[in-house]
Amino acid sequence: MKLINEIKNNIKSVLNPTDKIKWMDIDKIIIDPEFEGIFIQKENEISNICENMREKGFDPAHPIILAHSKEHPDLNDINADGHTRYKAAIRAGLSKVAVIYKEFADREELLKYLYRQQLFRRNLSEGEIFNAWAALNRLTNENGKKAKSDAEIAEELQISRRQVAKMKEVEKKAAPEVLESIKSGELTVNKAYTQIKQEEAKTEESSTPVIESREKNKDVPKSKTTKSTNMNYLKGYTEGWMYVFESLRCGKSPKELQAELAELKAGSITVESLQKSLCVPRESNEQKQTE
Repeated sequence: MKLINEIKNNIKSVLNPTDKIKWMDIDKIIIDPEFEGIFIQKENEISNICENMREKGFDPAHPIILAHSKEHPDLNDINADGHTRYKAAIRAGLSKVAVIYKEFADREELLKYLYRQQLFRRNLSEGEIFNAWAALNRLTNENGKKAKSDAEIAEELQISRRQVAKMKEVEKKAAPEVLESIKSGELTVNKAYTQIKQEEAKTEESSTPVIESREKNKDVPKSKTTKSTNMNYLKGYTEGWMYVFESLRCGKSPKELQAELAELKAGSITVESLQKSLCVPRESNEQKQTE
């Protein structure tokens, strides 16, 4: 609530009784695009004020605030507060407007004053808050570094740090037309942030490699392939043990079985030939029993 307290404490400085109202040629007022773009000048407000000015002229009770700076002459005559009235006066064809000069130490103080007055008068739209954040985020100190931290900017604008983080990501990743939609109030920061995250999720999903099936089973559903493989393995495993048991029963030694396995791996014998050989020792064994 730091900013609100500052507004309450300095509200009298908006129009000090000692300030002198002057009439100035409207074409001598300087418009800074950055300050003009921070807050939205609504068309209906400009039209209503313009009609009033055409009928009654410029009301000196609501002068345009112009900047003046001893240390920074480049700020002199910049429209610090009154862009809507300025545009209405231009449209109404007025040649002179009432102005008051206000002293500012630097550009940062002018910027803070500008959005402080807007906060005092009305609730800022999300687009106006985004514009104000962008301007504050660009401010640098005498060393060329960022003048304000994210936490300080969040406090100044009375928004959460999470919202500041979203604004930073949107400004970095959003397309120029999206940023313009936010600044004009057509699109919210949250909506733009959500769209960015959705696009990133789609990109990540499309870039995930797909593991291809083996050529042998590429057209077979995974569940069926797994079941078939398991059945084949179980069948081979069972037949192998049956062969071992039969071989031992027929009198083969473990060393003979190991030698057969080595020949089988080398391809010098086949499974069929091994199975046929089982009858030989069985017949020999039966002959020994009859003798």
